[in-house]
Amino acid sequence: MRRVLDATAAATTAATTEGDAHTVLVPGRPPHSQAQAPGTGSAGAAPERAAGFVFALVSALGFSALGILARVVYSEGLEPFQALAWRFLIAGSALWAWVLATGRARGLGGRRLGKLVLLGFGFALQAGLFFFAVDAVGPAAASLLLYLYPGFVLVIAAFAFRRKPTLAQLASFALSIAGCALAFLRPGAWPAGGVALGLIVALTYAAYLVAGEKALRGEDPIVATAVLMAVAAATFTGLSFASGGLPLPSPKAALGLVGIAFIATLLPITTLFASIRRIGSSDASLVSTAELPATLALAALALGETLDGRSLLGAALVTAGVVLIHVAERRTPPVA
Repeated sequence: MRRVLDATAAATTAATTEGDAHTVLVPGRPPHSQAQAPGTGSAGAAPERAAGFVFALVSALGFSALGILARVVYSEGLEPFQALAWRFLIAGSALWAWVLATGRARGLGGRRLGKLVLLGFGFALQAGLFFFAVDAVGPAAASLLLYLYPGFVLVIAAFAFRRKPTLAQLASFALSIAGCALAFLRPGAWPAGGVALGLIVALTYAAYLVAGEKALRGEDPIVATAVLMAVAAATFTGLSFASGGLPLPSPKAALGLVGIAFIATLLPITTLFASIRRIGSSDASLVSTAELPATLALAALALGETLDGRSLLGAALVTAGVVLIHVAERRTPPVA
């Protein structure tokens, strides 16, 4: 929902970081509320569980294509604001058609709508910053920096809500910090401004997740996502016109934008929801950690963008930190 989206509907979950099995929050994508706790319903059936893991993997792979497709769009002359506007106009229109056709928007209004609209501006901010980070340092490095967000969620929650971090959370944060330091603390290896922007993206995303954790509890995830996308579409369309207009994309850019809207936005959102219904948010979160290595692989295959050995080791440490926090959460009873 990167110089790419969002959150926004996002490939590890911050809700699991906080021990909340009811709200799924994904990087660069919108937070998604989930009423069913892990392990309930048909989650115990082997075929259903297998399908749930496949859906989670498809979701992670879909989100991993976001930065790569954004690069294609940029190569055709579109600016970040313009790419974001088209992304949310296309994806948001398709999602709203589904919401209206299924009658899911009944009762949406008043305080509920106002709450979602306000959260939508936070969603738009972090989505926009991520697109600029992708432009500055590339999708691989931008995704690596983004994965500092679970540690920032931990820090913000500790100060804002006086939540005492667990040993596993502290170890996870230490691994992520060590990985990013190994990858980026080298004079001249990376543009300092781009790295700083990537860190701001992670911090902004973490703040957005903390704010959304309780705000979206009990909301229909599809409706909430549709509202956030509508706010993002309006925001970036306005910014595009204010900074020069919103031109019609070239045929190649149009294909890239359709790919962003459907392959890297709507497909991973819907498969993530399907996964959570079958295996719960904790297991879905764990499988979703495949997004970072998948992004690195796609960037190398599609763009020829490769990280050196030191940066790859750093990425491995960051991934290990994210996996650790989700494994620890799976063993912790959900907060009521």
